[in-house]
Amino acid sequence: WGDIPMPVYTAIEALDWQGKTIAPFNTHEGSGNAGMFSTLVRACEGSTVLDGLTVQGAVAQNQRDVAEQRVSEWLEGLGL
Repeated sequence: WGDIPMPVYTAIEALDWQGKTIAPFNTHEGSGNAGMFSTLVRACEGSTVLDGLTVQGAVAQNQRDVAEQRVSEWLEGLGL
């Protein structure tokens, strides 16, 4: 709640992030990205963390077309 789940932290700590690119995304119900993206920058040393996407869970669940449009725009903006 409001942070990266502990099992994900455990996985992050176990991996080698040197030279990797991370495109973070999350859903929420009011906490936004809750600082998750800046946490990834610190936790995944040696990686490049791209601009993240945050979608409100209610939008993802109840306004699928809106959520899909946001995801498409985000992916296009990443230039991958």
